[in-house]
Amino acid sequence: MSTTSTHERETSDNDESASPKKKQKIASDVDPGSAPTKRKPFNSVLIKDDPSVDFTVQIRSIFVHIPSALPPATPVTLKRANQCDKNLETFDLATTIPVRETTIRCLNLALSDGTTKGKIKIYNLATIPARYLESGGRTSTYLRVKDDTRGLPSRFFSVIEITNSSITKLGDRIRNCQINGRMPKIWSEHAISNITNGLRIDPKVYIATYYGGINFSTRTYNNNSTPGTDDFTVRRAIPFNAYDGRETLFSLSKLSSLPMLDGELCEGDIALVTFTVGFYPWEETETELKFPETLKSPRKIRREGYTTALSFNIQNVVLLYREEPTITADDEEENDDTLSDEPLF
Repeated sequence: MSTTSTHERETSDNDESASPKKKQKIASDVDPGSAPTKRKPFNSVLIKDDPSVDFTVQIRSIFVHIPSALPPATPVTLKRANQCDKNLETFDLATTIPVRETTIRCLNLALSDGTTKGKIKIYNLATIPARYLESGGRTSTYLRVKDDTRGLPSRFFSVIEITNSSITKLGDRIRNCQINGRMPKIWSEHAISNITNGLRIDPKVYIATYYGGINFSTRTYNNNSTPGTDDFTVRRAIPFNAYDGRETLFSLSKLSSLPMLDGELCEGDIALVTFTVGFYPWEETETELKFPETLKSPRKIRREGYTTALSFNIQNVVLLYREEPTITADDEEENDDTLSDEPLF
């Protein structure tokens, strides 16, 4: 992997907007061929709390007006050690959460532009038009927004359904920590196509998954880290921040105002994840050499043109919803508050 060993990390969540004079100066210096500094929202239509109109119908009507990048991405994942799958798993955000109010909250968060003004910028990868995206870095290996003036990998966000998590198993001996999650269906199609078109790479890409969820990961520093091999420039040093946003309203530029998450994320949790995106060569591993070539083996898939892998590099995660366990009649009997002769511990 051709990268540098420099890790970049935001150190402040304060939203500081530029003065009117500064904004005017920036606008006049913009290259005519680049995206304008002042622009309309990518999407200004949100979900309405109207029981007569199905959420899915509303979502489809909104995405009709959100341009889809062409050509569409055709991702492949590795389901087993020697079997690839050309279907990226997704989930239905419109029907997964049984609480209507929470569903509307999560849908509108997933449809929002994010925070695109001030010092902290986090963009919606599914709704931003591909023409605003480009590759960045000395080796052009990460995705950035053209008018993101920080000169660093741009940060994006998505609402996901957790399939696996290991955020609490952090320490010097753990080189990688990760969460894995499915994107909502329509959002996923738009987001992955925006990545391949923004980076100007082949739409045939490999995406690392675990238990069906996209791998959002980060990496520790270690004594063997060397430029160009071990440290990926858009990865952030662990631990990353995990917040609990179930009971508190928040803005993307003020995530640090939320309480920290006490424990591990669970399968089925709905969460917001912020991340950067990069790509690298998808090369054969020693494990693959142990298996024979089949129609779906990575070796065969690479010959079809799948030679590039995408990297989703986690920045922060916010828990939005967790299904609470239901209490049955048997549970109530076992945990009643009636007096007894049992000793207390």
